[in-house]
Amino acid sequence: MATAQKTAARTSAEDALLDAAERLLAEVGYAGITTRRLAEEAGLNHGLVHYYFGSIENLLVHALERFTTRLITRQGELYAADLPFADKWRTAMRYLVSEDVSYEKIWLELQALAWNNPDIKARLAQVNAQWRAVLAEAFEEPHRELGIPLPLEALVSLVMTFNLGMIIERLGGIDTGHRELLDWIDQWISRLRNPPTSSPERGTQTAAATPSVTAFGCITRFTAPASRPFSCCRPGRSSIRGTGRCRSPTWPGTAGSSPSTGAATAGPIARRPGTGRTSSLPMPSR
Repeated sequence: MATAQKTAARTSAEDALLDAAERLLAEVGYAGITTRRLAEEAGLNHGLVHYYFGSIENLLVHALERFTTRLITRQGELYAADLPFADKWRTAMRYLVSEDVSYEKIWLELQALAWNNPDIKARLAQVNAQWRAVLAEAFEEPHRELGIPLPLEALVSLVMTFNLGMIIERLGGIDTGHRELLDWIDQWISRLRNPPTSSPERGTQTAAATPSVTAFGCITRFTAPASRPFSCCRPGRSSIRGTGRCRSPTWPGTAGSSPSTGAATAGPIARRPGTGRTSSLPMPSR
């Protein structure tokens, strides 16, 4: 019984110290935290900080790890819910810009601390890996279903670094363009599942059309006048109807691209002037 009471008392004291660490990291940052101030915030004797955690730095990292576990559980439940991916993304962005600000400040405070502390750096790398695992699992299905032409690992890195950039600017009091960017991404994700409406004329889209996901380079062009052909292809190339792909340029005297697949047919291999390298693209005959 005595052991059980001691364990409960220690657990209560540790939780109080971790709660105090979360509050102080968010309010004053690492530089403003001392052992005595942390203990006073927790309502405990300052000797318990080192007795239970060994060092104040270890206590602070424990606070981040505990906080991370709570948020990852929440995010896992969000992404497992039976909701459209656009709704899940919208909720996650609300967390990013409003509800998780305290966590974000704690994360960056300890990131700076970890730069010169290999032990803390290794533990924060584990926190980073946890978040990447959550996003990889969350994006696996939409990545496949929407045909996003980006490796899943690269997509996760894109979202991680996007979030980090938003966090850093907002903590510095800068939010210029953030709302517009989030609105644009929200609209784009919402439209990804809608196939384009093609007109009978090859390579055109109607005014109500949205771009094909395979035409990823055209994601900023959502509409085009019905009276004017719209193509996602670069100048000199034409689109292949129903495939979302573009034909290779055709030069006089060379082989062109197959009208059924868009693949280049056999043709001469040209040497690029001044480079000593060859090019598989058809080149004009002299």
